[in-house]
Formats: sequence, structure tokens, C-alpha cells
Amino acid sequence: MHKLIFAYEGDRSNRKRLGAFEGFKFAIDSGEYTEKTKYAKHSLSERDLISIANILCVDYNQTNKDTLIAKICSVLINLVQLENSIKNSEDVETEDDDVVEEQMNQNV
Repeated sequence: MHKLIFAYEGDRSNRKRLGAFEGFKFAIDSGEYTEKTKYAKHSLSERDLISIANILCVDYNQTNKDTLIAKICSVLINLVQLENSIKNSEDVETEDDDVVEEQMNQNV
């Protein structure tokens, strides 16, 4: 993810820089967006993008590389969307845990 955001591999301070990241400061229809997506397409593998998608709770099933890059960049432009994705993911996990717990209690 560091490579996508900052356009270089990084070092031991990656977490600190990622923690300070406040989102891309450009619009989807800007030249900066186009440059970022071109960079991602040529610099990151599909495996790298899937890893980033997992971290950001972005759905990548049935998605080609260009669409996945667009989804990831969209989330990194709109960090409110990222917060909502994480919250929804946590809600689903909590619901799943509750169902498993209920099933275990019924079997006892």
C-alpha cells in the first residue's frame, strides 16, 4: 500500500507515514488521478492490489486490474468510504460470531 500511496517502497517508517496519510488530495477526474492509476497499473502486481484491497475492505471478486485500481484509488480519495467499509466489515464479523455462539449454545 505504501508503494501505491507514496510511489516508492519505503523503509522502517512506513507505518508512521501511512498513519499520517489523510487521503489523496485530488479528484477522480484529475490528471493526478490518471497518473496514479497508470503508476499502479505498471508498478503493482495483481497480487499486490488484492492485498491492498483486503486491507481496505474493498471487494475484488470478479474484478479486472483496472477496475480494482479504480476502486482502491476511490477509497483512498474518500477516506470516509474507507471508514464505512471497515465498520460494515466489523459488523458482519460480529454478526457471524453471534451466530456461531448461538449455534454452540444450542448444541450444548
